[in-house]
Amino acid sequence: MSSHEVVPASEQPAPVTGGSQKRATPSAVAWRFVTIAGVLLIVVFAIWHFWIQPYRWQRQAVRDIQSGRLDNARSLLEQAIHRRPSDAQSRLRLCQLLDIAGETDRAVQHLYRLPDGVRSREDVLINLGRLLVSLRRPAEAEGELRRCVQLYPQSVRSRQLLLDLYRWQHRDEEGLAIRHELAILARDMSIADQLWVLLRSFIEEYSKIEDQENWEQLIHWWEKDNNDVQVRIAMARH
Repeated sequence: MSSHEVVPASEQPAPVTGGSQKRATPSAVAWRFVTIAGVLLIVVFAIWHFWIQPYRWQRQAVRDIQSGRLDNARSLLEQAIHRRPSDAQSRLRLCQLLDIAGETDRAVQHLYRLPDGVRSREDVLINLGRLLVSLRRPAEAEGELRRCVQLYPQSVRSRQLLLDLYRWQHRDEEGLAIRHELAILARDMSIADQLWVLLRSFIEEYSKIEDQENWEQLIHWWEKDNNDVQVRIAMARH
């Protein structure tokens, strides 16, 4: 065959392609659709099951608490926590109800199970310390309250609970150090807050020197406003 002879089309080799292209069959398309739909249904169910429904229970529990239906609120909060253990708000509300019901040990257990970010909040540490004191677990209580003071240097309430704890344990030197810290914190407060800190921290059990200092401060407030009811009550207690 010469180089100029034309080869019939039927005898020409087929063009080489990058690979065979297969069209999806109707059954494959349907299977893909079913798979995607199934995944979406699972996602929607999970959102409803673990987020939306527990949130609805929590909101209803809040309304029940406001209406005085505490038993129903407690049941709803327990359901929400069972469904979503990381639900911090439901745990905190349930702890309040357990505290009211006198189930202090269960309240403490729920506080210990809070997520780390919530577990380190000032109000949570203070309540945990208070409940542990009532359960006669002073070492744990002191640890939580000391942690609160470390994380929140301006915390007055945690120091007052520590002061109560040291008073009961007759740890006078440590109690005196806490009172000194409270007196320093009170300097930058409003007059009403100063009065509250002094009444709560010093007057329950005080030395003659502290009593004299408190009395002079009360006289100062009395001279500024002799109609202040809180000042009158404080002076009457002296």
